[in-house]
Amino acid sequence: MTDEFEGRAGSAGSPWDFDYRERGRIWGDGPSELLKATLPLVRRAAAEKGRLRILDIDCGYGRDVAALIAEVDADVLAVDPSRVAVEMARAQLPADAGVEVRCCGYADVDEAEGPFDVVMVSALYQLLRPTDRGALREAVGRLLAPGGLLLLSAMSPHDPQHFGRGTPVEGEERSFVDATYIHFCDRRELLDDFAFLDVRELREVEAEEHQWTGVVHHHVWWVMVAGRAG
Repeated sequence: MTDEFEGRAGSAGSPWDFDYRERGRIWGDGPSELLKATLPLVRRAAAEKGRLRILDIDCGYGRDVAALIAEVDADVLAVDPSRVAVEMARAQLPADAGVEVRCCGYADVDEAEGPFDVVMVSALYQLLRPTDRGALREAVGRLLAPGGLLLLSAMSPHDPQHFGRGTPVEGEERSFVDATYIHFCDRRELLDDFAFLDVRELREVEAEEHQWTGVVHHHVWWVMVAGRAG
């Protein structure tokens, strides 16, 4: 495995600074597989509610934010622990776009800044240790508005690129450490983890990921849509 996932975490300060500085737009310019799969739902929410308040957790260099503001009226808070990624995101977004890009982790977003109509968590959950996954769920619980949507992607055990590679983590089913730690959730685990919300959709999506080197990875992602009662 490459070091493509190394160092992502929920608090400020990130070894990803090196990756973004050296490799730039690592995953290209288009939106994530999560946003591709769920953008119709975001459009529908905007049509029903008007201007949305959106939180993008671990936004990277802002590729999803750029796609979102091109599609819907929204005030967006985008957070990432990598200072280099935040600088890249700020540089590509118009100053009057209604977007704040902040160098911090999800745990640092204050409840008073919410609630948010949409919370996005793209390709982060599988990188978090059990305690951090719990902290993410706690953050979602306090920041998601009544009637709001959680949009989350996580790597499936059916992923052919990374599942089973490296050293199994003792005491953790479907967790491995190669260049870094990855945990692969199954359907039951995700349903249990987010049982405090109404899980409306949970499906696997196959996708090719075109890396900055020209190498193409084949991934299988869970895409989950969960709502909070209004």
